[in-house]
Amino acid sequence: MGLNGYKTKNKIIDATLDIIASEGVQNVTIRKIAAIAAVNVAAVNYHFGSKDVVITDALKTITSRLMEAFACLKNQDMDPVSRIRLFINQYSRVVSEYPDIINYFITRSFNHEIIPGGYQDYLKEEGIELIRRTLLEIKPDEEAVLSMRAVQILSALSFPIMLGNHIKEAIGLDLLDPEVRQSYNDLLFKNSLK
Repeated sequence: MGLNGYKTKNKIIDATLDIIASEGVQNVTIRKIAAIAAVNVAAVNYHFGSKDVVITDALKTITSRLMEAFACLKNQDMDPVSRIRLFINQYSRVVSEYPDIINYFITRSFNHEIIPGGYQDYLKEEGIELIRRTLLEIKPDEEAVLSMRAVQILSALSFPIMLGNHIKEAIGLDLLDPEVRQSYNDLLFKNSLK
């Protein structure tokens, strides 16, 4: 594939990510992708074969960004407290950018469906363990307690995003607002170190 082919493919992925961010995975259509990417429907089909393949590739991009958030937990040049803070902020930024992605992941999990893009596998194989190990460096505890604290962090980052505007109605705060989200993240960080 030539340079133009890669550019077209990237435009299609970017368009799909835009739709996922603004409308959710369930509203992705090949026609919308083509319109936003400024390509024809045939180009989308040529490069990906189907809408599901495009969505899977877009989800891989989001998973990669989430994995980058987890990667900061591996940075031994930083102290563990700073790593947890950075992880919370980076993870929060990604899920806030793609608020429907958490709902999509959870819905698929409830239905015992594979989550395309590899996020579920990454969490099982490495993600949760990275949080646990970092928490262990901060405050040694039993394995079960460390696991629960890791899940609490992920849950606290995901639940408000999953509720969307309902959380704003319930508590009067817009957690998608960067300043409010940062205050929330700071409180989560503080509570996760107790």
